[in-house]
Amino acid sequence: GENNLKVMDNYFRKFSYEDLIIPKYFKMRETEKIPEYFFRDDICTYWVFISEYVSEMVDLSYSYDEQVALDDELQNVFKDIVDNGFRGIENGAGFPKEITDKATLVEFLTAGIVN
Repeated sequence: GENNLKVMDNYFRKFSYEDLIIPKYFKMRETEKIPEYFFRDDICTYWVFISEYVSEMVDLSYSYDEQVALDDELQNVFKDIVDNGFRGIENGAGFPKEITDKATLVEFLTAGIVN
């Protein structure tokens, strides 16, 4: 009910794009060295696997970084995510309004798939 809305509101006030970048998330929380943390180990392995696949797919579409930056349709997607998807949330929850290189695009797409 009403309490669920309050919980979600509080969560999204603190939510950040960086929370979706799994390797950075565990480092930020200082949990990367906890032994036998199976969830972290498994999800990080999955992250690497998905990231490698996404990188291959991005390489098929873009030969160099400048092509990413010059893809108006792609850039409009990122702008739309921030402007409309996170309207009212400070700084668009840290989501990029533009992505100008292949590595950042791979990270963004991987985060979308893994999460």
